[in-house]
Amino acid sequence: MAYAATVDHDYQVVLAHVNGECSHGVDEPARNPNYRRQDISNEDCQAIRETYRSSPDTKVSEIAEEYDCSPTTIERHVTFRCSHPPRDTLVTDVEEVQDLLESGENADDGLSEISPEEVARLDSAKRADRQEPAQDLATPDPDRIETTRSRVVRNTELTHDMKRMYNHMCQICGSSRRGPNGDPYAEAHHIRPLGRPHDGPDEPENILVLCPNHHTDFDYGRLTVDPETYRVTHADEEGVDGTELTIADPHELSDDYLTYHNKVIGGE
Repeated sequence: MAYAATVDHDYQVVLAHVNGECSHGVDEPARNPNYRRQDISNEDCQAIRETYRSSPDTKVSEIAEEYDCSPTTIERHVTFRCSHPPRDTLVTDVEEVQDLLESGENADDGLSEISPEEVARLDSAKRADRQEPAQDLATPDPDRIETTRSRVVRNTELTHDMKRMYNHMCQICGSSRRGPNGDPYAEAHHIRPLGRPHDGPDEPENILVLCPNHHTDFDYGRLTVDPETYRVTHADEEGVDGTELTIADPHELSDDYLTYHNKVIGGE
């Protein structure tokens, strides 16, 4: 769907025509759903936005590898430019995707100023008559204010070193995922999150190497580690609950950061 960027229409309008959902009578058939290789389902769209919002260490390129699509496709879903209904699948805080909205040529096309009222209107427009989609999806010009933002600069070399220390294997389950090229894949998780209000440090004592599933479980407080025994407690996974965290030599973890996670994130 890169063609959408070459014409003066919204992505949703182009998609409606390509998928045969417009009112025009043409001989060219709509594309077969089986060949929509880079189309993302509603469920995947929700998962992509949740991953980007809750996992600050995850890059757009890494999410793209997981879903076997281009980084541009992932950016479109994270920044509201896909065809999915806004309601229930939107990242609700624009600040969470501001780095994407501010990066790249033509990245900020008014989406960064979208209001809650406009989100609701877009949801209604999604179900409206497809004969006039361009008018339905018109965006008003809102008032603008200047803001100043600060971002945490992460030490990517440190996280790469940590992943190599564990051979890209999860410290919880021992599994190693593979990317589309067969390269090993793991994620670095900060026990005490780097962002506000947690303000955790970017240092080995605050980092775990995890598979995507257990990274998410840590983010949502479903998984905790005892700072004294390193016993793992998992709220949903019996095969993991009660096991011991794998720690490679010379990796040392901070008891304080584990305690912070258990109390603040895990709610103990």
